[in-house]
Formats: sequence, structure tokens, C-alpha cells
Amino acid sequence: MNEFSNRFYEKLSKFSPTQIERIFNQLKNQNEMLGSLVQSLSVGVIALDKDFKIIEVNNSALRLLPLNFNKKDKKKRLEKIYNIISDDELSEFFKNCYDTNKTNVRSEFSILINDNVRFVDISFLPLVQKNKTNGSLVIVEDITERRNQAILLHRMEA
Repeated sequence: MNEFSNRFYEKLSKFSPTQIERIFNQLKNQNEMLGSLVQSLSVGVIALDKDFKIIEVNNSALRLLPLNFNKKDKKKRLEKIYNIISDDELSEFFKNCYDTNKTNVRSEFSILINDNVRFVDISFLPLVQKNKTNGSLVIVEDITERRNQAILLHRMEA
């Protein structure tokens, strides 16, 4: 995509306004499709900048984590994510990852959401742009069913 952008920019003066509009609409449609893909994932995805402020978050992450966050609230985007997590243990995990600059870490948590205990697996990965780490990508997977099956199997064996 970056190579395409550079080539397009170099030849921009040669395009007619109609061609530029058509290319812009194609890029806009591709961007919307990518956004739809991220929003449709069953796993939670959160993109954080270097300061641990939310760049992007999908609906699954909002459903799986106790975040005091609304996508439309611009003030919340200015806060570090560990300050808007209502679960103390989870918030401390995020803060520790920030303080120690960890980008390749994974941990499981049990959290209370809407009076239900959920088990989640959280992975931190580096967010790389132009061969440079510019933040973190957080993947949140709901492992409640898998954990409940393991507990049930353990009880049956005992």
C-alpha cells in the first residue's frame, strides 16, 4: 500500500480531477472494508500509540473488557488505557506493560462483566509502521468456554 501511495503521489499532477476522485473513492472503499473486517472479528483488537492511548478499538474489545470508553468521546482517547480499565488487576497489567515497555507478552485474566465472570487471554504485540515500533496491538480472546470445559473435565476426573 505504501509503494502505491508513493507512486500515486509522484504522478498526481498527471491525473485529471475525475481520475483522482475515482482513485480516492476506491481507497475510501478499501479503508471502509478494512474497518469492517476489524469490527467483525470475534477477538478484541485495540491499537495503542506509544503513550498507551487508544488509536482504534473494535466492538469485541469493548464487549470483552471493562473499559470506561466510548468511541465518540474524544477526551477518553487522550487518557492512557490503564486509567480507563475498571478492573484493578487488568489495569495493573496494562500499566506494567507500559512501564516496562513490554510488547510481546501474554496473560490470562478472570474479569467480572455485567455480573458474569469471563476468562480472557490478552496478548500484547508490537504495532509496527515503516519498520518502526509505534505502539502496541492488544488482542483479547474470550476463553470462557474453553476454561469452563477444562474445569468441568477436572471435576469429572476428581
